[in-house]
Parts: sequence; C-alpha cells; structure tokens
Amino acid sequence: MDNHLLLQLLRAGFATCFYLLTFACYLAPILIAKYWKSKAQSIASPDRAIQSKQFGNRIISWFNCTAIGIFLSTCFLGIFPNVKDMFTTLLQKLDQNTQFPLAECVIVFGFILTLLLEQSLLSWQERKESRLQDDIEQNRGLLEECEMQDLSDEPSYIREEHELSLVDGFQSKSLRLSNCDEQNINDDNLSITNDIDHGRSHNHMSLLVHRGSGFSFLILVLACGLHSIFEGITLGLQTSTTKAVHLFIAIIIHQCLMAVALGINSTKLKYSFGFYFKFALGLSAFVPAGIIIGILVQHAPGTIGELISAFLQGLSAGVFLHVTFQDFLPSEFSNKKDRILKVLFVLLGFCMMAIITLFFSM
Repeated sequence: MDNHLLLQLLRAGFATCFYLLTFACYLAPILIAKYWKSKAQSIASPDRAIQSKQFGNRIISWFNCTAIGIFLSTCFLGIFPNVKDMFTTLLQKLDQNTQFPLAECVIVFGFILTLLLEQSLLSWQERKESRLQDDIEQNRGLLEECEMQDLSDEPSYIREEHELSLVDGFQSKSLRLSNCDEQNINDDNLSITNDIDHGRSHNHMSLLVHRGSGFSFLILVLACGLHSIFEGITLGLQTSTTKAVHLFIAIIIHQCLMAVALGINSTKLKYSFGFYFKFALGLSAFVPAGIIIGILVQHAPGTIGELISAFLQGLSAGVFLHVTFQDFLPSEFSNKKDRILKVLFVLLGFCMMAIITLFFSM
C-alpha cells in the first residue's frame, strides 16, 4: 500500500478514535455519579441514605483532586515547555537574541486576562443582586404604606384585627418575595452548584461557583479545547507514519485523562443528561478538527502563524493556572475533610501525567 494512502487512512482512524474515546471518557464519570445518586435516593433508611450520599460525594471530591493533578501536569509539563520552545524557535527565525522571558510574560498575561473577566463578571452579578434587593425593599415599603392607609378609615376594633393579620401577611409576602428573588437569580445564571458538602471559603471564585455562574468551567473548557486543537494540528501535520502512531498514542492517553477530568468536574453541574450529551458531542470534536486543519495545511505555518499559535497557547496556559489555583484548589481544600488524602490524590493525578510524558519523551 502507498505510504501516503496509509497515512491518510491512519489520520481518518485517529480522528474517529479521538472522537469516540473523548465522548465516552467525558460521559462515563457523569453516568457513574448519576447512578450513585439515584442509588442513594432509593435507600429506605434516612441515615443510610445520608451516609451513602456523603460517601459518594467524598469519592467525587477525591477524583476531582486527581483531575486537578492532571490539569497541573498538563500545564507545567505540557503547555509551558511547548510555549517556551515555540517562542525560542520563533525568535531564532527572526534573528532576535533577547533574554526577556517572552513566553512567561504571555502566560502571566493570560492569567491576568482571565482574572479580569472573572472580576468583571462578579461585579456585574453583585450589582444585579443589589438592584433586586433594593426593588424588594421598595415594594415591601409601598405595600405596607398602602395597607396602613386603607386601615386609617376603619373602626378601631377592625383595625387591631387587621394589624395582627398584616404582621403575618408581611412575613409570608417577604418570604415569597425572597424565594422569588432567589429563584430568579438562579434562573438567570448557569447552575454550577457543588453538591459536595464543602464548608467553602469566601473567595471570589467559590462565590461564583456557588451562586451559579459557569464562568470557571467555561474558561477551562476553552483552554482545554484550544490545547486539543493544537495537538490535533500537530498530529495532522506529521508525514512519518511511525512518528504519527507514536504521537497518536501519547495524545489519546492525554485526551482521555483530560476528558475524564472534565467529566468529573461536570458532576457538580445541575443539568440534564441531554445537555451533557450535546456538550460531549462538541467537546469530542476539538482534536479531530485540529487534525483536519493540519491535513488541509500540510505544511508548517509561516512566521505570523507561528506567532499567533505561540501566543494563543501561552494564553491557554495562563487560563489553566488561574482555574487551577484560584478555583479548583481553594474550592476543594476549603473543606476540612480528608485534607492529606486530597493532597495525595492531586499528587496521583500529577504523577500519572508525568509518567506518560516521560515515557513518550524518551
């Protein structure tokens, strides 16, 4: 068989495998978590049901810590060195000899950009909640004023009875308004609520997660997707069959672990399975899309293309840093349970990716 035809068939097989395995690896933790929760709800004894749910939440938390280790390894052992090599090669092509840490600067810029987006979203959310609370207080005051004005023309004995009923009425109306306000806030935002019984700290990102904003998960998916597209492009540009196979094995293991980590993180979301299914369809397409782009290009991009590629990967590394250290780590370790065990699971996730990276770098 012609080597070019064999390479094209391998690329088609690679794209298919990436799509199917990423799809399965993302949905597997979600299905397991849903099964565990339904099993806990079917237990007749309340005490046993509570214990079963708590144990299930602890397991999810342990796996989430493993996912944090995978993200750390992906960032420091994968994206960081790659971005640095890309900028070094680019500067050599441009005959620029500088000691300025350009790669590190772009990575920090990505971190600050993500921080800016997060704080902007927080400010908007806090202003919205403040306006809703002011409207509730204003409506409550108007309601009390109207009720008291209507009572001023009534006999005293009717007024006394009505005042007693007003106390109960205002309390119930206040409760209903408060519930409506709370419901509207939850409906207006994405619902990312961590069911794990964590005593969260009051850092900004934990506030976002608990109040229902999907910002942290969204930027993580974007960072993973951007990184996956570049991996697919790298694979699509390979002209050696042997090197393409070796690269495929390395990337497929990395992608499966990444998909599992995202799936574990998605267990905190309160969405229907249909939403997860549609999301998995899109998530699985990142690497195949990169392979197709690499096949269409069939040659390394020019200087401008390399600069854009290095810059975008540097930004994605900054996003990884922000999400890991400002969101996931504080969120998990704000709970007093299993502190040392969680650190060990983070170490486990990091070591898994480190061993895979070491094996394929040799």
